[in-house]
Amino acid sequence: MQLKDIANMEEYLENDCYCPGEIYDCTGFFFQVFDAEDTCKLLIKGSYKGEDVTAVICKNQIICFWIENNKKIVNAERYDATENNVSEIVLVLSGKKTTMKVDEFEKGKTEADLNKLMSIADTIIVD
Repeated sequence: MQLKDIANMEEYLENDCYCPGEIYDCTGFFFQVFDAEDTCKLLIKGSYKGEDVTAVICKNQIICFWIENNKKIVNAERYDATENNVSEIVLVLSGKKTTMKVDEFEKGKTEADLNKLMSIADTIIVD
């Protein structure tokens, strides 16, 4: 399977991301660039708070896509594809849990990166 097999992926990656192909992690600060031709594996199609979500694994990342009416991606978020995150996302999107505990490949890396970013910036504005 390729990312382009999901809803309006090509349109989403080209026009709806902050910059083409950028999908941000759950902190909203760090992104990875994806292409519609990237190979992925379907993890689960489920729902979260009444919204349809399709989760795939691509480039060692789990990407959750919120999809309206089975045809339009309205949001995307990525997580490291650790064993914990895979099982947590499956449980949440299948309705067996309401929250998840996220981990990362390198424990504390996101926090260290955020601290480094804050040390060189006077102000960060999130739009």
